[in-house]
Amino acid sequence: MEISESYSTELQEERMQVYHRFLEWFKTNGGLISPELSFPAVFQPGGYLGLLASKDIKINKVVLAVPQHLIITLSKVRNS
Repeated sequence: MEISESYSTELQEERMQVYHRFLEWFKTNGGLISPELSFPAVFQPGGYLGLLASKDIKINKVVLAVPQHLIITLSKVRNS
């Protein structure tokens, strides 16, 4: 049992590193994520990954912006 618990903790730490690297890459490439959002957030049941509002968000506030060059579209794939 200790081995699986240890493995689980190591796996969780590894995943968190991946999420932090992704977030760093996203921001470096012009992405914006508001401080009112928490990433990653895991939702149960099923363990779905997503964003969570960790504070109240004012009306019309931009909380997430993805630059056009980071968006994968069908036309971009066809033209690549």
